[in-house]
Amino acid sequence: MTYALPLHEQVLLLALDDERGTLPQPNADLAVAAAIVVELHEAERIALGRADVEVVDERPTGDIPLDAVLTAMTEGKPASLTTWLQRLAEGADLRQATAERLVDAGILERRAGAFFGLGPDRYPEAYGAAEDAVIARLTRAVSTDGEVDRPTRLLLSIADAAQLLPLVIDRKELKDYAERIEALTDGEAVGEAVRAALDEFLALISITVITTTVT
Repeated sequence: MTYALPLHEQVLLLALDDERGTLPQPNADLAVAAAIVVELHEAERIALGRADVEVVDERPTGDIPLDAVLTAMTEGKPASLTTWLQRLAEGADLRQATAERLVDAGILERRAGAFFGLGPDRYPEAYGAAEDAVIARLTRAVSTDGEVDRPTRLLLSIADAAQLLPLVIDRKELKDYAERIEALTDGEAVGEAVRAALDEFLALISITVITTTVT
């Protein structure tokens, strides 16, 4: 099978439970949103590094999830990268659109919700070699001292920030690779924004749980 996986599809495969076809939340949605933002930046549609994300080119890219985010940023209120990631991670639109692309490519299959067809669709793997290649690339990057290309560094930064690496690489090995991972991801603005967005989301959940318990 020949299919060049965009960054956001690689991220979704890393987050996916291969057999059950489910995703960890909110990590997966934040990671997919971050990958799409990176792709828009690499396509010179948006500018990062300022206080707010800035749309510099409104022309469609031809990719449905990317163009949905580009339209949202063009029409929405200006906001920081962290705020945009939180906005984009709400709901299942980006996740679903990305999963459907992978279904069309024969990499995932769609199954109806587990409870008599109710609930969200699930997307177990149909062609595991696609994710295996992504994992092998990440593992090679963190376990050797060679040069690492920018696409792999960006993928690593997002996966590390969204806590996806323990899903695909043994935790003990990750401890051994900690310094290497830090060196490869240091200074990546998107990875830092993912961490900030995830921290804020988890803090909000903690406050909600405490408030509910007290009342």
